[in-house]
Amino acid sequence: MAPKKKESLLEFPRPIDNTGQVGHADIRRSFLNAWGKRADYPIHPVWLITGSKGIGKATLAYDLVAQIFADISERSVSDIRAQMSVGGIGDLYIIDIEHSDTKTKTIPVDALRQMIQKMQMSSMGESWRVVVIDSIDELSRDAPNAILKMLEEPPPQTIFFLIAHSLDRALPTIRSRARVEKMRPLSGAELREIAAVLLPDKEIGFGLIKISGGSFGKIAEMAASGADSLFEDVLAAVKNQRSGSADMLAISKRIAKNPETASVLMDVIHHFGLADLYSQALAGLDRMRIVNLEPELTVFNILTNIKKMLKVQS
Repeated sequence: MAPKKKESLLEFPRPIDNTGQVGHADIRRSFLNAWGKRADYPIHPVWLITGSKGIGKATLAYDLVAQIFADISERSVSDIRAQMSVGGIGDLYIIDIEHSDTKTKTIPVDALRQMIQKMQMSSMGESWRVVVIDSIDELSRDAPNAILKMLEEPPPQTIFFLIAHSLDRALPTIRSRARVEKMRPLSGAELREIAAVLLPDKEIGFGLIKISGGSFGKIAEMAASGADSLFEDVLAAVKNQRSGSADMLAISKRIAKNPETASVLMDVIHHFGLADLYSQALAGLDRMRIVNLEPELTVFNILTNIKKMLKVQS
């Protein structure tokens, strides 16, 4: 079954469709070295790829999946990617929110049980099978135990790619059975390389790169909501000694009209390292979201406090 596509203000390729992987060459090389020597040295069946959300974990996993099936079928990677995109590879099992028949934000245990049943019923022959779980952070509470038995005794010629946004959320029993590969944050140059393709009309400034944590997903989310340009405007306003109440009020109105962009204030606080302001600002934004309490005034007060603290520091 082909994956459902998410709606977005901007069009970004799904990880399974994305052929423009940038960075993480060390992990790719590590897996392909092991895969290439599989005839002499059994390859580890469980690969746990971890790193911050939006850093390219699933994109890398599908890149490796395509290489696996290209090798065993002696076809081109591009042919395999096209087949993967429409769900046409029977020996590829994908467990994620998009493939799960659920209205919740978690992957139900039934999705794993159905996958396990299909694998047990299918005939292996000489083929390899690959399982991608994206992500184990989104598994329902009882789901990890459903797959644990299979990870303890992996079927022959089966490779698992487990995606984890936070390694701490993975059960110790799963971590102990996996080869853990930690993705490093993308560099500024790598983020700009991706943006040049996916966001050609956006200028990726230093401030945006800093708060992204090396994750293009963070930049993409901000671009989709318009928070990227708002972030730069807030930076300029609080740093400008000539900006006054009217400037702060104008920005406050922009944020109040689109509450999704309110998190940009926390990004600005993080950018300047204003730890003393963090709890107060977070509490104010929480009240604003929950009860819609004077959103313009709440934002105005946070902006004013940021400007005051920056003045004290200078």
